Amino acid sequence: MTRPDRPCGLLLVTMEPVPSLEEEFNAWYDTEHVPERQAIEGIFTGLRFVCQQGWPRYMALYDLDDISRLDSAAYRACSGENFSPWSRRMISKALGFTRFQGIQIYPGSQVTDARGTASSLLMLRWKVVSPVAADTIVDALRNALDGRAGLMQLRVFTEQADAEGDVVALVESSLPIYIGRLDPAALGAAAEGIVLANSYSRYLPPAVLPPKPQASDTR
Repeated sequence: MTRPDRPCGLLLVTMEPVPSLEEEFNAWYDTEHVPERQAIEGIFTGLRFVCQQGWPRYMALYDLDDISRLDSAAYRACSGENFSPWSRRMISKALGFTRFQGIQIYPGSQVTDARGTASSLLMLRWKVVSPVAADTIVDALRNALDGRAGLMQLRVFTEQADAEGDVVALVESSLPIYIGRLDPAALGAAAEGIVLANSYSRYLPPAVLPPKPQASDTR
């Protein structure tokens, strides 16, 4: 994998199934949905996480060499109107669906640790932030995380590089990390604008996945 010298992109999705569909939901994600996206040129990672503090239960994130990959013919071929019948079935029944796509403003071209050494991840989200405020968030997070045991990397993304948009920060750690363990004083005014603070562990697929349903089962 060669990292670009321009800012990387990110696609982040959260949702969870109703309890009766959890086994099928994970089979769909693990055997169809993530592999489809990992096969697209320019998508570096397709990783799943389980929420330990917050909601909804599952998050998937994809590191991109450029945010424009989400407009490519290859991506459009397996998304939106071109979702497979199984994808339509699972997404239509999912709870808590959210989607974020953004450009990495700090540090620029890092990707998620795909080797599993970062066992815990904290995801923070701010709504409709100006570029100046986004820079302030970066500074506040760096200050709050300075010297923290287990910290592996901090990355910050914005929907709009030169305009207002949501901001998402991903904090990867080898030790459990929660928003309550960050010093509010170190975050300063940035702490007041957080609209979502979820803590995750890495998702580990079951050893044996149930079979993919037949076409008649995905209606």
